[in-house]
Amino acid sequence: AIKYKKRYAYARSKLCVLMFSTELARRLEGTGVNVYTANPGSSSTNLGRYTRQSSGILMACLLSLFYWPWLRSPNNAAQTLLHCALEESLEDQTGLYYEDCSIAVPSFDAENVGDALELWKLTERAVGLS
Repeated sequence: AIKYKKRYAYARSKLCVLMFSTELARRLEGTGVNVYTANPGSSSTNLGRYTRQSSGILMACLLSLFYWPWLRSPNNAAQTLLHCALEESLEDQTGLYYEDCSIAVPSFDAENVGDALELWKLTERAVGLS
């Protein structure tokens, strides 16, 4: 049996978002529709509530002292997403990855065009489009 690892699954999901966005941008090139991948960074939202509940008493105490206080506010975390949606100077850009309202370099794996295409095709099969 394969053991589920939360951090690994989370990291893979973020990689898939980047890869899927890369292929989507390629497919929409020249249509006037732009694709941006924006990383809001770690923020203090209710998304972490299950981590707090499932981490145990000791870890919950450590997280509350040394992790949660240093997270961005939800409003601050939304700035990069808003930048990509509203900044007129980005109109001629597509398929790029943004952090802190700036273009950033994604991981090496995220830039693999062949893997992005394979993920796209797997997704099409999974949802019954091919």
